[in-house]
Amino acid sequence: MRFPRVKAEGQSFYRCVSRVVDRRFIFQTAGHGSPEAERFVLLMRRLEAFSGVRVLTYTLMSNHFHLLCEVPQAQELSEAQLLDRIQAGFGPARRQALDQQLAHLRQEPDGADQIRRLLQPYRRRMFDLSIFIKELKGRFAQWYNRRHGRYGVLWADRFKSVLIEGGEALAAVAAYIELNPVRAGLCADPKDYRYCGYAEALAKGSSLARQGIRMVLGQSETISWKEVSRQLSGCTKLGDLENKGKRHTIRTYSSHGFLLNCFNDWKPRSPWAEATKWRGGQAAGA
Repeated sequence: MRFPRVKAEGQSFYRCVSRVVDRRFIFQTAGHGSPEAERFVLLMRRLEAFSGVRVLTYTLMSNHFHLLCEVPQAQELSEAQLLDRIQAGFGPARRQALDQQLAHLRQEPDGADQIRRLLQPYRRRMFDLSIFIKELKGRFAQWYNRRHGRYGVLWADRFKSVLIEGGEALAAVAAYIELNPVRAGLCADPKDYRYCGYAEALAKGSSLARQGIRMVLGQSETISWKEVSRQLSGCTKLGDLENKGKRHTIRTYSSHGFLLNCFNDWKPRSPWAEATKWRGGQAAGA
């Protein structure tokens, strides 16, 4: 039975997971990475720029991905703002084609109504988590199938999502996501893993990734990134195991109703886990 997806009103946060069909390994994430992984992250950032859905952090594994997303309060964009979003998400060629259509429609007696109908489909695709993930998976699958000369579905079933409270719960889920490659034995510290938000912020200096880390940690823009980075780098390194028996409780909501996820207090410590005050085990749906 397919349950309706739970969505909150106004600003909300979600942990999203989706796996490749048959659990096939299609992303080479070690070493210099792969065109597939690079394309996925590029599409993710492009759609983020268009849709208004923000990826606060993420981890791309060999056969699945984890995203921590913020869906802000929907807002009505001006025509100029919408066109800028379209260019960011779909490229200058799409923007140029629309500019030509709009210029022609402005000469028509009912041009205003025609312009509204032309742009409305884009507006409906914004500030919506389901549409964001659907387009990310769909556009990547089309690219992947063309590249590898294959047909058929690439992703197994629809994506899973969990609605998350902000604050400590948000930080704990972010830490869980970032530590996936550590648990898989792919790295000793997530900053050394090519395809995660933590590494994108620290190693690559991505402004988008840094903004996501700031929101997760509750750090304002008035605090310099150098200071944020110093706090993270100064924490205990991975490899020191702790098992003090404490539990950190996080209330979340899923399409199956209320879930109470308890993160067990044992985990190799990392700068990320330390900074978020978390020693978590595995969350539901991983």
